[in-house]
Amino acid sequence: MRYKDIIKEKDKEKLRRLLFKYIDITNFDSFLYFLKNNDPKLYNFFLDVKNNFIDLYENKDPLIINISDDKIINITGETGSGKSTYVLNNYNNDNYEIIETDVLFDDNIKVNPLLTKIRNKIFKKYEDEHYPGGYNLRINFNHFDDVLKIIINNIKDVDKTVVIDSGQFRHLKKYELLKGKLIIIRTSITESINRAIKRFDMKYPNASEFEVEEHKMKKYTAYELHKKFNTLIIKSFILYKF
Repeated sequence: MRYKDIIKEKDKEKLRRLLFKYIDITNFDSFLYFLKNNDPKLYNFFLDVKNNFIDLYENKDPLIINISDDKIINITGETGSGKSTYVLNNYNNDNYEIIETDVLFDDNIKVNPLLTKIRNKIFKKYEDEHYPGGYNLRINFNHFDDVLKIIINNIKDVDKTVVIDSGQFRHLKKYELLKGKLIIIRTSITESINRAIKRFDMKYPNASEFEVEEHKMKKYTAYELHKKFNTLIIKSFILYKF
């Protein structure tokens, strides 16, 4: 679909659906350029969206988007952005139930009955991809929509506000699964990478120079995924702020 065909739509709800379907980080800059010359009102909206992107060098305050009144807080951001620290600083008390999705896939960590229940359901559904005692995060990466759906279906009887801590919201496809509040930690990509590398150095002090450099290269490659977080921001603005 051509950009001019999108902006010709006058019905706001239909326009929202078109924007949501066709605009993401892959074509965002070209669409913004088109709007600058063809639709000043939409241009200002999407310029604000761009100003809210996770930046390569600039640290920004967390972006908070209210979605519904459900007692769910979704925390997301890059590895090394400070998600877990943010959760501990703001929600580490009896009013909240914290679900860190990475923990769901680590067989070496002791978890509570709720997390055990959720994890067992996920592993049962993806038993062909579950490796006991092994690296199970690929389930989280590849099937995050299902992981989130299983979490939400199993917290309905929890009296506390549930905090879901996960970097995998960037892989979300079914945005209708989002409930409550979305908080995106917007530490710069550069600082997030540096933190992740320091974390590796602390965890593996005896690593060889080759292993350290290999880890750095993996991190620099992986952080290309931050563009997916900016797509999450684009889609969320269209759905909840347009």
